[in-house]
Amino acid sequence: MKKMNRGMTLIELVVAMAVFGILTLMVFSFFNFGLRGFETSKDMSDEQFQVRFAAGQISEILRNVATFDLPASPPTLAAGEFAIYVAAGQLILEDDAGDTRPLSSARIGSVAFTVIEGDNLMLGFVLTSDEGYTVSSQVLLNNYGDYVDGNHTYSGALAGDYILFTNP
Repeated sequence: MKKMNRGMTLIELVVAMAVFGILTLMVFSFFNFGLRGFETSKDMSDEQFQVRFAAGQISEILRNVATFDLPASPPTLAAGEFAIYVAAGQLILEDDAGDTRPLSSARIGSVAFTVIEGDNLMLGFVLTSDEGYTVSSQVLLNNYGDYVDGNHTYSGALAGDYILFTNP
């Protein structure tokens, strides 16, 4: 009589399970790698957006200032004055009443302002995020009094981490 072998042996079953386990692990590792890459790129994109958005806010606010100064320490505001600076990871706009408004949702590490003299007075600034992403820009100061009147000198500090300004 012939013996019929229709089942699997224990060794065949263990080998099949091991191969299936290795293939499952490889697929899961590939999926996990892709998911981590997506999260990293999403975080970088969010950070870059926040820094670019904050730079746009600075440009819009400062474009039409009447006067400004770059104090070396946190400014004390007089009537009609405003200040922009970084505090607790946020870019802050403060008014003379002490009310503050964040210009970014967070992640800003520093801001540095620089006066650029030439045919027109410009204000340069560099925003740096906590993760090191940097945006630099220059703003043409449309209404700056001394330049509008033809006096091409600026007598204040040429660089600083704070800006104190008034609007026309």
